[in-house]
Amino acid sequence: MVIRTIQVFARCFPPDGRLVYAGQGDGTIRAWDVGSGKEVWYVDAEGSVWEIALCENGKSLLSSHIDGSVILWDLRTKHEMQRMRLRGAWLRTGSVVGSMSITGDGERVVLPSSIGYIELWDIKTWSMLECFKAHPGETTIWETSISHDGKWFASSAEDGTIRIWRLH
Repeated sequence: MVIRTIQVFARCFPPDGRLVYAGQGDGTIRAWDVGSGKEVWYVDAEGSVWEIALCENGKSLLSSHIDGSVILWDLRTKHEMQRMRLRGAWLRTGSVVGSMSITGDGERVVLPSSIGYIELWDIKTWSMLECFKAHPGETTIWETSISHDGKWFASSAEDGTIRIWRLH
């Protein structure tokens, strides 16, 4: 099946695999039914969407945008629940959040940077809980992934390494 859309920067599946969500260059986030290919969910997120991540509870979605904002969406109501404008080091380098991972309880998010750091944030208060010097030098971190039990996360970077970290 081919779903026709515009420029897609991010995509993800919920745990049940019935839908596919896409964050797009036109500032929208959409979801399609995998079986029928029909669009079933839409929100105008105002600005190019660089990354999206679903909370495992299936109730909310997190999106990062070209302007450095990260937005938490209620999937049922399609309303913005919270917005944070990041002031992290990667914004000074001109990059945006290109990867993010949410803990299974939906309370924390791991955000990597383009200069070798990974930050752990509390989603409810938008306070930084911890900052990891994850990779040597100013290495761009490509992806992060949190274990289902929320105790570990992995990072991969342009230096060719995968590193494993314990969350506290």
